[in-house]
Amino acid sequence: MRLVSWNLAHQCREAPISPSFFDAVDRLAPDILSLNEYVHGPSRGSLIESLAGLGLPHLKVSDRLNGHNQVLIASRYPLELGEIAGPATANLGGEANFLHVRVPRAGVEFVGLRAPSYTGTALTGYWVGLVNIIQACAGRRIVFLGDLNTDPEQPRRRTARYLHELRGSGWTVPVPDGEWSFISKTGVGTRIDHAIVASALQVVGARYVAGDGALKLAAPNRVDAVSDHAALVIDLAAGAA
Repeated sequence: MRLVSWNLAHQCREAPISPSFFDAVDRLAPDILSLNEYVHGPSRGSLIESLAGLGLPHLKVSDRLNGHNQVLIASRYPLELGEIAGPATANLGGEANFLHVRVPRAGVEFVGLRAPSYTGTALTGYWVGLVNIIQACAGRRIVFLGDLNTDPEQPRRRTARYLHELRGSGWTVPVPDGEWSFISKTGVGTRIDHAIVASALQVVGARYVAGDGALKLAAPNRVDAVSDHAALVIDLAAGAA
């Protein structure tokens, strides 16, 4: 089973979606597609229709709360809305940027998310809440994936310790192939999009895709590209499908 998570950089507005997005999704061929930093609205009819045409007809979207971004999950298989809610936050960013679904056909659950760019005590509170949610799912066939705004391989990021804590308790946080998942306006790349995978599932591949031949998925300022984030591609062993 192939999972693709992609931050579309809509920045809390119902931004246009590049036609290249659909070419990229077609080439990536996901079974589950999770979009974060995405905003749903009246203009998305063509998006829904095009995703269905690409074999992803089943769709769920998180609630639009307090003007925050949302998460959209599209699937080849029927989806059920799950019961897990995002970390409680004062401005509802943790809740809006979080979506739990089940795939009954595969016996697998997914959470698409984006960690809001909080600082100070709000950041700590968010991560403590998120880790508690994840740890409460131990023993389930579940994957959390999206823009986590941190990198477990960079200890200077103080939130990296939470991903190390999860690794230490049996969760898989794969190190994707590829140089970066986000490219800044100045061309500096960082690796902040990740998956957190339950021990009951086996990861057989993880990579960042910033381009595919002439097709540009990510670039600084999104110039001639879909986003400033690469797509995160996670392949699970066949037993997940």
